[in-house]
Amino acid sequence: MSNFIEKYRLVIGIVLISIIVLGVGVLFWQKQSGKIKSNNPELANLEKENQDLKDRIAKLESSSTKTTNNTDSGVVKSAESVSTKININTADEKALDTLAGIGPAKAKAIISYRESHGGFKTTQDIIKVSGIGQSTFEKIKDQIIVE
Repeated sequence: MSNFIEKYRLVIGIVLISIIVLGVGVLFWQKQSGKIKSNNPELANLEKENQDLKDRIAKLESSSTKTTNNTDSGVVKSAESVSTKININTADEKALDTLAGIGPAKAKAIISYRESHGGFKTTQDIIKVSGIGQSTFEKIKDQIIVE
């Protein structure tokens, strides 16, 4: 037996090294292809955040980078905000009526106040309109702008 080992020592060594290299290669491939997941919760959170950011970037890139102003209705769309905000200084009754807690009567009151006082200087000035209080302002403050 000892004679066999001495005779094939080089072959046995090459076979063992080949098996080790092949095993390391398979592990590397599995890690790269995502078949092996880390048990580290911090790494999992970072991977999730990374994917979320990639999704947000894709969404922003697909939206228009150009700002569109529609002064007829007072609606301003911006790629930065990715949502539609109502300019309370130029919005018509129909646009104002889309705001939470603002119906046709309050929309008319906003337009009337705006016309008689020369417009709003800040979004919070909308509280000065009869029938609109702090609670209504809190509902709509993220939906309105003043330009």
